[in-house]
Amino acid sequence: MSLGLPVIGVESKNERTATGPTDSLPFSMELAHSRGNILIGIAFRCVLTKLAMDYLGGVGIVLGVYWLFRSAELAYLFVRTLRHPPGKIQVKRNEVILPFRLCVASASTLKPSDIRNVYVLRRAVPYSAGGSLLVVETAHGTFEYPRAWFAADGDPARVQAAFRQLARAQ
Repeated sequence: MSLGLPVIGVESKNERTATGPTDSLPFSMELAHSRGNILIGIAFRCVLTKLAMDYLGGVGIVLGVYWLFRSAELAYLFVRTLRHPPGKIQVKRNEVILPFRLCVASASTLKPSDIRNVYVLRRAVPYSAGGSLLVVETAHGTFEYPRAWFAADGDPARVQAAFRQLARAQ
């Protein structure tokens, strides 16, 4: 049972949140690309293509062509990571800037009144998805940011806290 009395040498909850990194606007979170994982995927699919075409006959040729097209898709993603920075989620008092996807040149600039909901899905993601999913619902559509696009596990929660701070400031 806590009496709510201040303890000497321990700062209060209000003092901690007032000076915390997520409690100040403007807030900016740089997204992270996975260039290494893309290269590994390209190399793995190229090896599979070669093995399938050599040892599986006609079925191997069909599988090889399929994996070759999937490798071309990954190569496009890799080139996109070289051409553009990963993107940045920015929360300011008068505007919110959300990238459409990872490593694209343009981003959506919204007013804070356009933001409807911001939440992090942790357990409601499919089994094949690795980690949580940050969802930003706006008047202009839904923006989804998987955990793989952030540098640390706690980054989606920090972005959500920045949006919560923006809602309190309005």
